[in-house]
Amino acid sequence: MSSPVRTGQHAPSPRVLELFDRVERFRVGSLRDQAAKWEVTRSPDQIALREAARLGLTGIEVPEALGGLGLGFREKIRVVEILSRTSMAFAFSLINSQNVAARVAISDSERHRTELLPRLLSGYRFGSTALTEPGVGSDFASITTMATKTSSGWRIDGEKAWITNASISDVIICYVQTEADAGRRGIASFLIDGTRPGFSRNEPYSMQASHVAGTGSFVLNGYEADEDDLLAPPGEAFAAALSSVNGARIYIAAMCDAMVRSALATAVEYGQCRKAFGRSILEHQGLAWSLADIANRLEASEALTAKAIDLYAASENNGGAQGTIQDQRDLNDVVLAAAHAKRFATELVEPGIAGCMQAMGAAGLSDEYPLYRSLAEARICSLVDGSTEMQNNRIAHSLVNTYGQSGLEGASTAYGTISSTRAAAVGTGSTPDTPPTGRERPDRLATAKAAEVASGSVRDAEPEDVLTGMPPMPPPTTLASTASAPPLPPASLRKSDGSDNA
Repeated sequence: MSSPVRTGQHAPSPRVLELFDRVERFRVGSLRDQAAKWEVTRSPDQIALREAARLGLTGIEVPEALGGLGLGFREKIRVVEILSRTSMAFAFSLINSQNVAARVAISDSERHRTELLPRLLSGYRFGSTALTEPGVGSDFASITTMATKTSSGWRIDGEKAWITNASISDVIICYVQTEADAGRRGIASFLIDGTRPGFSRNEPYSMQASHVAGTGSFVLNGYEADEDDLLAPPGEAFAAALSSVNGARIYIAAMCDAMVRSALATAVEYGQCRKAFGRSILEHQGLAWSLADIANRLEASEALTAKAIDLYAASENNGGAQGTIQDQRDLNDVVLAAAHAKRFATELVEPGIAGCMQAMGAAGLSDEYPLYRSLAEARICSLVDGSTEMQNNRIAHSLVNTYGQSGLEGASTAYGTISSTRAAAVGTGSTPDTPPTGRERPDRLATAKAAEVASGSVRDAEPEDVLTGMPPMPPPTTLASTASAPPLPPASLRKSDGSDNA
C-alpha cells in the first residue's frame, strides 16, 4: 500500500492523484533498483533525472502554459515524500532543479523563458541555487561573491560551495554582493549560465549517500552577466531568499518523515515474518514497544510538518507568489512553523531509522533493506537550509510573543475566532483556507520587496538571525513591555489512513 496522502484539509484532484501514482511507479520501477548503484558510480544519475522530467517533475510549479504541471507547494511536498522513501538525495537533487525552473518561469527576461526554461523542463539542463560560500554558511548576509556594474551588464567574481547539483547544473540562481560592507541591503541574485566563459566547476565533494545530488562548488572569474540576468536587485533578493529557505525547511521535514515512515514499515513487516521463540519477533513486547515509540514521535513530526505546509500554502494563496510570503505576520508564522517542523523531524529521523535497524538485527545492515543509506541521508537533512541549532535559535526568539503569557491569551482569542470561522464555512460547504481559483499570482519579486519594506526586522536582524527574518531578542529589561502576540493560525493535523511499505 502507498503512504497516506499528506495534503492537510485539501483533497487532491483525480489528475493530481494520478500524478502521485506515476511517481510511485517510477520510484518502485526505476529508483529502487538504481539507488544502490549510485554510491558505486559516485555520480549523479542524469538518466533518472530525465525520466523524472518526462513525468513533469522538473516543472511541478511551472504554469501549464509554459510547459509545466501548474501545481503548487503541497503537490511538490507529496512528490518529495514519495521519492524520499527510496532516495532523499535524489529527491533533493530533482526538487532543486524544479525550483530553478519555477523561478525562471516568472523571469522578466523572455530569453530566460523561451531558451532556458524548456531545457530545464526536459531535463537536458539542470538547476542549482547558490547561496553558501567556502567561508559563509548561515550568516548569509556576509557573502563575498561580488557583482560589479559594467557598461554592458555585470562582472561577477567569487566562489560558491556546498551547492546541490553543482557537478551537473548550468542554470544557477546565484546570490552575490553588489556593494562592499552593505550586508543584506547589497545582496542581489543573478541567473548564471554555466556554459559561458568565466564559469568553472571544482571536483564534486565525496559525501556518503549523497553522490547522486552532485554536491560541489564552482568559481566565477570575470563572469559577464547580461543586464536581464539580474533576477532580484539589491533590496529585494535577501527577502526572496528568506522565503525560499523557509519552504526548503518544510520539504526537508517532509522528506525526514517519509524516510522514518518507510523504515518503520520495513521493520514492522520484517518483525511480522521473523520468528523467535515460537512467535513473530513483533509479538515480543520489547521490540513492539521500541517501534511504538518511533511511531508515536513520527505522528508528532508529521503533525508539525502538516501545520507548516498549511501555513506556507495559505500565505501563498493570500496574496503571495511561489517562493515568497507577502504579509509580515504570515512570514513570522511560517518561519516559526518551518523551524519547529525541521528541528523535530531532523532530530527524529536518525534515531528513528537506527531504531528500525536495531529491531531488524543484522538484517538492518543488509543491502536488501537499504536503511543504512537512509541513515546517512538523514545526517544531511540536519545541516542543509539551516542547522538544528539555527532552528532552535529561531524558536527561542518566539518564546515571549508566542509562548509567554500574552501568547497564551492570544491563543485563546485566536481559537475562538478560528472556531467561529470554520463553523460558518461548514454551513457554506467550504473551508476558509480553500485555495483561490483563477487568480493570477503577483510577480514574486514585487511581493518579496513588499515583505522586506514592510518589515524592518529583515533589515535589522543580527547575523545569527539572517535566515529567520526575525529581529534579535530584546534585552531582558524590555521583554515584558515589548511582548505582543498575533493570533495563532489553525493547525491542520495530518492523520494516517494507511501503511507505507518500503
